[in-house]
Amino acid sequence: MPYRAKPIPDLVRVGSVEHYNAVKNLYRRACKVAKQMSGFHYDEWDWWIVHIRDAFETGRQMEDHGEILETMKSLEEFLAYVHVRLPHEVYPWDGPAGSAFLRYPMVPMKRYIHSEGETMYENWWIDFTTDEWFAKN
Repeated sequence: MPYRAKPIPDLVRVGSVEHYNAVKNLYRRACKVAKQMSGFHYDEWDWWIVHIRDAFETGRQMEDHGEILETMKSLEEFLAYVHVRLPHEVYPWDGPAGSAFLRYPMVPMKRYIHSEGETMYENWWIDFTTDEWFAKN
């Protein structure tokens, strides 16, 4: 079941408990999306977190209530738009992005073709099983 975050209320008084909870929720969602976007490589995730934290700290000095709500709404739309596929959602048949892509690669047919001179023995097992000894028994 996908994560359903509470939407940002249309009318929020800046500095209220509702505004605090909405900003906290946005920050946590941004951190989760950054972790998924970095592919769970924590050195990249740390880089994203530092920049997200800086963006939230610069947003703390905003004075205009309309600009604050507009910024929060745009961030919420971006987080809803970004869909990062989690490792358990990646299937082997998805191609190069799949979890088991080329785990068991196809072997070329020439590997199984045995040749002696001009004769090709692709079905050597037929010759082996129809040998005289097998035919008698």
